[in-house]
Amino acid sequence: MTIQEMCQTAMQHHQAGRLREAEALYHQILSQQPDQPDVLTWLGVLQFSTGRPGEAVAAFRRVAELRPNHAPAHNNLGVALNEIGRCDEAIAAYQRALALQPDNADAHYNLGNVLTKRHRHDEAIRAFRKALSLRLDVDTCTNLGTELLGTGQADEAITLHRQALAQLRPQGPQLFYNLAFALEWAGQFDEAQTHYLRALSLKPDMFPAGVNYAVLLMKMGQPEAAWDIFFQTAERYPLPAGIPPEKRWDGSDPAGKTILLHPGGHFGDTLILARFLAPLKQKGAKIILQCQSPLAPVLQSLGAEQTIAVDQTPPPFDACASLWALPRGLGYTLQTIPRDVPYLAAPPQRIEQWKNRIPRDTMVNVGVAWAGSDSTLRSHRLDVFAPLAEVQGVRFFSLQTGPESSQTPPPNVPWVNLGADFRDFADTAAVVQQLDLVITVDTSMAHLAGGLGKPVWVLIPWRANFFWLLERTDSPWYPTARLFRQKRVGDWSQPVQEMRDALRELVARRQDRDAR
Repeated sequence: MTIQEMCQTAMQHHQAGRLREAEALYHQILSQQPDQPDVLTWLGVLQFSTGRPGEAVAAFRRVAELRPNHAPAHNNLGVALNEIGRCDEAIAAYQRALALQPDNADAHYNLGNVLTKRHRHDEAIRAFRKALSLRLDVDTCTNLGTELLGTGQADEAITLHRQALAQLRPQGPQLFYNLAFALEWAGQFDEAQTHYLRALSLKPDMFPAGVNYAVLLMKMGQPEAAWDIFFQTAERYPLPAGIPPEKRWDGSDPAGKTILLHPGGHFGDTLILARFLAPLKQKGAKIILQCQSPLAPVLQSLGAEQTIAVDQTPPPFDACASLWALPRGLGYTLQTIPRDVPYLAAPPQRIEQWKNRIPRDTMVNVGVAWAGSDSTLRSHRLDVFAPLAEVQGVRFFSLQTGPESSQTPPPNVPWVNLGADFRDFADTAAVVQQLDLVITVDTSMAHLAGGLGKPVWVLIPWRANFFWLLERTDSPWYPTARLFRQKRVGDWSQPVQEMRDALRELVARRQDRDAR
C-alpha cells in the first residue's frame, strides 16, 4: 500500500469512527514520513477528540513548525494548549494565527474563551465582538452575552440576544435561554419567565434553563415551585449509555432493590446530593454508586455496596437513577433537606499522610480556594482575597488545584501551597478536616467542606447558584456554612471586607479562649 493509499484508508477509518484503526495507520505513515503536516493534523484532531489533549499539543506544535504561516495550524495548537491549562501559550498561538489571518473567526472566538479564563474580560469582549462581526452564531452570542453580564452590562447583553433571535431565527432553545437569563439579571422577571418557558418547551431537559428558571421563581416569591422545577429538570438527565429507559427508577419503593446511582453533574453537584444516599439506604435499597474518579475515595465513606468510577462497568442492578432524582423521589422539600453533617470523610490513611504538613500552634489555619469552572461569575484571581492578609494570627493554606494554583499570594503573608500536590478529593478532604476554617468561592470546595462538617465561608456572586437561595447568610444544606454575598455585579470589595472583619473576630475569640 502506498503512502497515498494509507492516507485515504486512514481517513476513511477516521470518518467512520474506527479510531483505533485510523490512529494505527497515522502512526505507520509518520514512521515513514515524520513531517507529513496533514497526517499530523488528523492525528492531533483524533487525539484531542479522544481526551488526549497533551498528545495533540505535540502533533499540532509540529504542524505549526512545518507550516509557520498557516493560521489554522496555530489555532489548532491554541485549542489543545488551552485544554491542558497552558493559557498564556494558547493566547500566543491564537495571536499568531490572527497575525497571519486577521479575519479568522474561529481564532477570535477561541481567543475570547481563553481570555475569559485568564479574567481579562475587556479583552475577551473585544475578541468575541470581532468574531461576531465575522460570523454570527449561537456560541459566540452566548459567550459574549455571558461576559457582558459578568461585567455589569446587562442592557447590552439583552440587546445582543434580541438581535441574535431576530437574525438567526433559531429552532433550538439556546438563544431564548440567553435572553431570559439576561432579562432576569436586569430585573425584567415577567419577560424572562416567558423566554425560559420557551426554551424549556423546545428542550424540556435543558438543565441550565430549568435551573435558572427555578432561581427566577424564587425571586418571584415561589420557593416550592422553584424546588419542583429545579429537580424536575434535573431528573431528566439521560441515563448512562447502554442502559434502557425502563431501568430508570420511578420513585417507587426501593426496598430490596439494587439501585445504580450516577452523578449527572459537576463535582459540587455530586457532593451536595451525596447526602441522599443515607435515606435511600434506610428505605432498604442496596446502592451501587458511580461517580467521577477524583471523588471516589471520599465517597467511599457513604457506605454504598460498591463505589465505582463512571467509566467502570457496574455489576447487575434493578434500577438506575441520577443523584438528581433522589430529593423529589424520596419526598424531600426545601424545608426538610437532610442537614446532618459530616456525611463525608477522608480516608484515615490520607489524614495520616497530610498531618505533618499542617502546623499545630496558636495560629488559625485557614484554607483558601479562589477559582472554579465558571471563570466569569464564580472564579476570581487570588488578589480578590488580599484584604484577608491584613488579619494577624492567621496561616493560609492554598487548596487551589489546576493552573490557577500557580498564582502568587499577597506578600508577607504566612502561606502554604498544598493544592498543587493534591492527587484527588481525598487529599483535599484530608487537609480540610485538619484546618480551622475554609474560605472559598462558589465551587466544589464549598460542598466538600460543608459535607465534611467543617466551618466554611463562601463568597457568593450577585446572581447565586440555586443551592444558595436568596439573601440568606446561612445555608439550609450546610449548618457550618456562612455566606458572604456580592451586592453589585463586578464588585467584590464589600463581601471580602465583611469576610476580613469576621476573620478578625474569629482570631480574637481564639486568642481569648487560649488565654483562659
